[in-house]
Amino acid sequence: MGLERYEEALAMYEQALQYPEDSFDTYTGWRNKGLTLSALERYEEALESHDRAIEWYDRSEEEGTVLRDIALRAREQGTGKREKQTVKGFQYL
Repeated sequence: MGLERYEEALAMYEQALQYPEDSFDTYTGWRNKGLTLSALERYEEALESHDRAIEWYDRSEEEGTVLRDIALRAREQGTGKREKQTVKGFQYL
């Protein structure tokens, strides 16, 4: 069970993305920002973040595409339900 402090997390990711150390940090920041936005049901912004993550770390294209698809399905369903998805051993809600 998470703390569900999404607004705080979102502010931290936005701050971290201003001064990334390398392309992996940038990818991770955009990916996590997208996951956080999905949790807040801000799906359009989540899609944009996942697209940005894919741009920054091409080896993560598969994961980024899956996360983007999850955000698309959530937007289309409009139910606010989070779907669990496993990508390369990591589970995303």
